[in-house]
Amino acid sequence: LHMRKMMSRSISTSCSSSATTKSMLPSSTKAVLPMPSTSTCTPFTPRARTRLIVFDKDGTLTNPLPMYARYTERFVENIMKNMKSRAESAADQVGGVEQVVGGGSEETDVDLASRCFSVLGYNTTKREFTEESVVVRGTGDQVFKALGGVGIGKDISKPAQPELELTEETVQTYNGIDIVSLFAKLVHEKNVKVAVCTSDHRGDTEKTLQYMLAGSTSKTNLVSMLSCSDDPDLRAEVEDENGNIKVKQSYFAKPHPQAILKLCDGLDIPAEQTIMVGDSVGDMVAGLRAGCQKNVFVRCGGFSEAKMWKRVQEQMEKDKVEMDSWKQKIVVAEDIGSILEHIVLES
Repeated sequence: LHMRKMMSRSISTSCSSSATTKSMLPSSTKAVLPMPSTSTCTPFTPRARTRLIVFDKDGTLTNPLPMYARYTERFVENIMKNMKSRAESAADQVGGVEQVVGGGSEETDVDLASRCFSVLGYNTTKREFTEESVVVRGTGDQVFKALGGVGIGKDISKPAQPELELTEETVQTYNGIDIVSLFAKLVHEKNVKVAVCTSDHRGDTEKTLQYMLAGSTSKTNLVSMLSCSDDPDLRAEVEDENGNIKVKQSYFAKPHPQAILKLCDGLDIPAEQTIMVGDSVGDMVAGLRAGCQKNVFVRCGGFSEAKMWKRVQEQMEKDKVEMDSWKQKIVVAEDIGSILEHIVLES
């Protein structure tokens, strides 16, 4: 386990380092985390040449919705099996437990399944997700937290979370974009490094990239570095209201800037020469907090552009950042196909 972390750096666009402390943020302030103090990159040069582009994965590089639909259906199936099994094993000891966990009548089971799909933001008839579905926008831990409201609490063991069905057929891009050609142009023609910052786990991310870059003879050189939600350096030990220390997985994942700054530090490229590309509010907020040169919001992921501006503004107001200093750093595109237009080629 890592040392508990509390970063003292204030929100700014500087890349300089500052001291860390041992104190902890109260849980109520976690939404407005200060900038971490791990960056050792070189000082900012106005309009410096773009040297790194950080891409979000799902909703940006890939269209995961067909794959997520099957994943969600299998997940709820597992939940029902898990709860019914627990109900049957406990029926002889605790009266009425079937009704508590949804393992009784068919009507109760259907109702529980419906509530599970509802909190996951999934329409089983249309096989579509809501705009802010936790399956699409959140992490695995956030999915379990959402399901806690329908009876999957601490007293009930988590059902087996199904693996994503990652194959060459299910790993799809938007609008037929050739990711290999795009990355090759960035890396070999524009001398810009490519990295991926995702809320997904590293294993699934690496497998996705293998399929996505299957047509590349130099695929190992196209993506320089990954930042994934289950990376050990994105964990933290956090003190709760009762003074207990708990490990928080993904604590420094997006929208915290550390998820991006670890890439900048690892590649020795300052955030001010980095472009963040994503389809969510978390992507934009993380890029702004990290001090990225530009943040490209892509509409292909399905999140409303109007909601994006509204939510980012709300977060920047909480972070006490003036609108003029952040709004000009966000641009909107249909998909990543136009990313070459946003690169700064000369200082």
